[in-house]
Amino acid sequence: MPNTNHPKIIKDIILIVGLVNPRSKELFDQAIQSLEIELNRKLRVVNIIEKRSKSKYELPPDLEVIKVNTLSAIQLEKALLPIQERLLAITSYAENNIPYLRNVIPHVPYLLTPTMESLNWANDKVSMRRRFRAYDPKISPNYSLVSDSRVKTVDRVIKKLGFPCIIKPAGLAASVLVTVCYDREELEKGLRQVLKQVKKVYKIRKRLTEPRILIEQYYEGPLYSVDIYVDASGNTYPTPICHITTGQDRGREDFYGYIQRTPVNLPKRKQDKAIDIAIKGVHALGLRNTTAHVELLKTNQGWKLVEIGARLGGFRNYLYSQAYGIDHTKNDLLNKIGKKPKIKHRILKHANVMKIYPKVEGKIIAINGLEAVKKLESYQKHDQNSTVGDEALFALHGGMSVIDIYLSNKDRSKLIADNRRVEKLLDIQTADQKLDLSQMIVEADKRSLPIVENELPSLTNANQILTEREEDQANNSQD
Repeated sequence: MPNTNHPKIIKDIILIVGLVNPRSKELFDQAIQSLEIELNRKLRVVNIIEKRSKSKYELPPDLEVIKVNTLSAIQLEKALLPIQERLLAITSYAENNIPYLRNVIPHVPYLLTPTMESLNWANDKVSMRRRFRAYDPKISPNYSLVSDSRVKTVDRVIKKLGFPCIIKPAGLAASVLVTVCYDREELEKGLRQVLKQVKKVYKIRKRLTEPRILIEQYYEGPLYSVDIYVDASGNTYPTPICHITTGQDRGREDFYGYIQRTPVNLPKRKQDKAIDIAIKGVHALGLRNTTAHVELLKTNQGWKLVEIGARLGGFRNYLYSQAYGIDHTKNDLLNKIGKKPKIKHRILKHANVMKIYPKVEGKIIAINGLEAVKKLESYQKHDQNSTVGDEALFALHGGMSVIDIYLSNKDRSKLIADNRRVEKLLDIQTADQKLDLSQMIVEADKRSLPIVENELPSLTNANQILTEREEDQANNSQD
């Protein structure tokens, strides 16, 4: 008889497609240490990086990295063969790494993963909208797909959608080239500008798909988000809801997530309705074995899905850790090894992250007030993404925030007061330069980090300035 008493192989490797953002590294390391204690084994982290995509991170010397062309089945098989039997879980933390994760999935057949099709649907706005409409037309805005700015095309869009409407490149995150149009003139101008720039931006961002332009109905209402763990059977485990104040809510034309905060001042029945819609969206995309980051609007017509990403939401590790003591990264990994995530709802603190952009695009000539901000009671830490001499762009044009400020406080009113103080104290001065937009994006891209979070556009009225207190009043008045 053949000898079947082979020694048991320990599953101890966490495979990450891409890299962990340096600003999340501390919480990631804590999650791995906590998971090691729970599983009673030492874990090994291996990063698999797409060889064709040039990383903007400086790789630490002790980082275990596999560089491979993920489109090459032979290269992937050779690279993964030495560690295949020891793989415990696979994950990815950045939107731009989802296509590479999709390429790797067929080569890790015994791990719990999303399907390749569901990742395709979650990574493309057009495919996503089609799935939403097929599942339940009421849960998302109506849309139209365009490829030119001809009169006939504009007529078709106006007849189908009316005004206001919003232009979105189908495969870009972080509010890049997102444009709101209130009349025909703005629609024609916006389409011409977006069509002119989108191919350049796709090339700069190293997107592998052909650019497509989505135009959809533009709804008014505050923007919220929720991260949901989805297991192999489609069971869902929602985390607490976050509120997002956008740049537009503060009177700017940009759609970036200016303040992301939790907990929210929203009655439980309204939160339950939001989560029900979010779960419908997750199931419409067929997501499983992943964390789904869901953005949705609270409108007078009911909750509407904005977008869903198959990844953790931006800054959620910090927000959930501070506000509830939730280890979001650990929960993501627990779900991907078949264990139930641990979600807490008792409020410990009120927490938010502020993304600070300059008022005018251009070269940064001064950053004032940061030392004063660091003395605020609610201040926890900050990330500085740009410095004097760097090009600063709005999210609309592919830029990232100059500084991210992390705040928390047991007293909500004190946190709100410190948010106001940050706005008054921080002053980012720029020298307005007349550069070609694509040139500015290239300059900003040279020094910017890959965007981890998918800061999705709020469909909020440009003239509607919602402070935290005004949002409370809006929530109490809407069903």
